[in-house]
Amino acid sequence: LAVTDAQRLGIRSGTIDVVVLIFVLFHLPEPSGCLHEVYRVLREGGTVGIVTWGQDPGSPGLSVWREELDREGAAPDPRDPSVMQQESMDTMEKLRHLLNAVGFVSVNVWSANVAHQWTVNDLLAVHVGCGMPARRLASLSSERRERCQARVRTQLGRLTRAELEYRPEVLM
Repeated sequence: LAVTDAQRLGIRSGTIDVVVLIFVLFHLPEPSGCLHEVYRVLREGGTVGIVTWGQDPGSPGLSVWREELDREGAAPDPRDPSVMQQESMDTMEKLRHLLNAVGFVSVNVWSANVAHQWTVNDLLAVHVGCGMPARRLASLSSERRERCQARVRTQLGRLTRAELEYRPEVLM
């Protein structure tokens, strides 16, 4: 087991049997660079397992967060756009092409539609802890942050059970 920079693997060529990349590839500025490294370190007959988002409607409530964060004057999301590469692999065809372009020849890609039923409290906890809302909230004073979160909580509380359901596609 090794935890390393996905674009510069500190591993000898042809020495690894299995590499698993779970929801990581789209966070890299050059996903193909990572896949070249994976290809390099895999033994002949080795396997790479990838899980990534396919068509993703986005987490429920993100539009509410954007509106309220803008209303409070929160700074824009500071995340570097180079680490948001989901569009380059959000279909089975794109993911297959990415793998084939690197040299993988026996490529089996499939998709699954998943569903997660959020509660308002769980959704708020996730958004306050990570992602765009968390990054933008950090730019606000504690008073503005609390006011923004209270308004978001109220608006999310008006969503129906169906509107709180998250239904992305996952590619493997």
